[in-house]
Amino acid sequence: MNVAKKRSVAASVALSSGLVLLGLYFVWSYRATPAVKTVRELPLTPHDQLLDTWFGDAGRGFIVGSHGLILRTVDGGAYWTQVASPVSDTLSSISFVDALHGVIGGGAGVILTTSDGGLRWQRRDSTTAQRLLKVQALNALNYFAVGAFGTFLSSGDGGVTWHAHKLPWDQLVSRLTDEFGHIEPNLNAVWFVTPQRGWIVGEFGLVLRTDDGGTTWNADKYGADLPQLYDVVFQNDSDGWIAGQLGTLMRTSDGGRSWNTIKLTTTNDLQGLGLRSGWCVAVGDRIAILVRDGGDESPQILPDLRDSVLSSVAWNANDPIAVGAAGTIVPIKLSAIASTNERPTRLAIR
Repeated sequence: MNVAKKRSVAASVALSSGLVLLGLYFVWSYRATPAVKTVRELPLTPHDQLLDTWFGDAGRGFIVGSHGLILRTVDGGAYWTQVASPVSDTLSSISFVDALHGVIGGGAGVILTTSDGGLRWQRRDSTTAQRLLKVQALNALNYFAVGAFGTFLSSGDGGVTWHAHKLPWDQLVSRLTDEFGHIEPNLNAVWFVTPQRGWIVGEFGLVLRTDDGGTTWNADKYGADLPQLYDVVFQNDSDGWIAGQLGTLMRTSDGGRSWNTIKLTTTNDLQGLGLRSGWCVAVGDRIAILVRDGGDESPQILPDLRDSVLSSVAWNANDPIAVGAAGTIVPIKLSAIASTNERPTRLAIR
């Protein structure tokens, strides 16, 4: 073989070896890079029920829902990543106290906590098998949860251990027990403003208030003919909102001593509330409503939500994001009108 042919063969062998190595490199790179699941590509279907959402600083947020679903975003909700869940039960509620520590509540008494910003979740003993409908992480130590059949739980060590409180229903709702016998109303939402002072809302238009951390309660409102109440949120010690069935929307400016009903032109159920920067957003069964926190203006019913059954809303920076049935995630773009008296003109629905 002459020198030219030897050089040609050597070059061909070198090229083939290089292509093999390059191919192996791409295969290794692909296998070494973890796949990122996003809402747009996978995991949500019409069978997924999104029940609660929470947002913190820097665009960090979470969604929880059916079948143990936990979703996480770090970019304000443009993309969502599925987080490993230790349970397959329905997850109803999520709350964080800071960038690292949070709690999730759900079916069969499920309580999950995290101390690493929601990357990993650990199951805790809630002491109950009743479905938990709402949780709140108030501060580093004090967590609260409410649920079916009069369930009220508290934790004084950041969600590690939980204590079940037995409420004296025969005394709290005596008019109902006189009429129906002993009852234990479903408790749908809880909100504490301090470790001592908080509110619970639920069936029969029930509004409970405590000033001693849940040891004793006063029933401020209830009645057999009153609509069920689904959410309660306070902005401070004085200013709070309640949402419920049949378009029920109420607010207080005196710490719950009196509640004023906001007149609406709808009877659609309202399931979730979000407060931020002088605005209150209420979402529910095919409806979203915007009200100034001071209540000086008429409520604005936001358009284009006739097919969206919404269960929760949380504020991301200046705009709220609502979630609901059939894997629905609805960013409600209010940035352009947040500091004006203009009415929202559109919803950005993905």
